[in-house]
Amino acid sequence: MKEMYVKDDLKSEFTRLLDRHALIVNQHNEAVANIKTARAEFEEAFRQALDKTILPAAAEVKQLVEAKGWVCLIAKSSDGLSAKIEIYDGSMRAAGGSGRPHLNIMLEPRANSVGVYLATTGFSGMKHNGLGIDHFTTTAVQQYLLELFQELVSDERDRD
Repeated sequence: MKEMYVKDDLKSEFTRLLDRHALIVNQHNEAVANIKTARAEFEEAFRQALDKTILPAAAEVKQLVEAKGWVCLIAKSSDGLSAKIEIYDGSMRAAGGSGRPHLNIMLEPRANSVGVYLATTGFSGMKHNGLGIDHFTTTAVQQYLLELFQELVSDERDRD
């Protein structure tokens, strides 16, 4: 094989470009790692809020509505990234075939924020999004459940 010879100025430019490319790749890899770490931390903070605030707040509302004969089911997803609270009376169904009337509090898939999905007998869709975890106090969760309940009672009255 013939011995290779690259002129010093060309070799220097190749080396500069290779070093620059390596730096860009390293910066990209660090940024991706930071994003993953931030997401994991956000998910853990949400799981804690779910267990310490969201589910207990829903349990308090459950006691109120069940005392008057309504059904209230509270479920946490297996990954701990959402909670679904169903409230209904009799054979109520949610609009759009999405099961029973419910409120779903969930992490948004592509952002470090939380969304609130509402399914009543007359409406089904995302009601609030882009919310921070700190937003979900006991009062805020119960206010969302009151909003669901008001819609259910209003929808029932409108059918009469």
